[in-house]
Amino acid sequence: MLRDIYIISEGRTECFFIKNVLSEHLLTYGWIVVPITLPTSQKATGGYKGGWRRTGGYKYALEEIRREIITHMGKLHTTFFDLYGFPKDIPCYKQANSMSSPYDKAKLYEQQIKQDICKIFHDDDNYNADLFIPYVQPYEFESFLFVDPKCSASVLFERDELKAAALEKEMIKIASNFETPEHINGDSNTAPSKRIEKLVPGFVKNKAGKAGFSWRAPQRIGVQGVRQTCQHFNEWLSILESY
Repeated sequence: MLRDIYIISEGRTECFFIKNVLSEHLLTYGWIVVPITLPTSQKATGGYKGGWRRTGGYKYALEEIRREIITHMGKLHTTFFDLYGFPKDIPCYKQANSMSSPYDKAKLYEQQIKQDICKIFHDDDNYNADLFIPYVQPYEFESFLFVDPKCSASVLFERDELKAAALEKEMIKIASNFETPEHINGDSNTAPSKRIEKLVPGFVKNKAGKAGFSWRAPQRIGVQGVRQTCQHFNEWLSILESY
């Protein structure tokens, strides 16, 4: 029996990954994946851009999550948010910054989101807290590109073997400095996407061009390949598979 699962993400790249990679994997477990991107400012061509709002991003995200749960009450909902760039108005922001482990930070954010959504629905008997599973990726989606540098480099420089080989070498060097791809630290200069931007001309996170196709690297690597080295992602996926 097929069931719907709604995955709320912050940006276009994550949405493409959910739609084109995760959906195929989760279908084998009976899930029909419905990707949802947080709407922010309206495009000139119609529709809305994805991503965090510049002011009150966390509060706004909670409202969007609330709206989606009400619209699809009784269905499974989860999130796919990056730890890097998370809105500073989340109540546990300072506490998370004092932690050194990306896993501890991500889990703290997940607990906060779960707690705040439970507060919103505290007097709604129709709400089932077990059907909401917040997920925050350490440090961001682009961590997955460092799981298999050779594969990712071949995607980003598909028609230039020399550039692909050079990129692979640099990505291996970066990955070797960290315990796992999920440990590649996330500030404005050293987040995985920022490192790739320095190595790949034209790569801009969540913009058209190469970033719009960066989900193809983990697609080629495969979900099983990603989960083998990305512990937190594996834990989340295992929960969804077991439902």
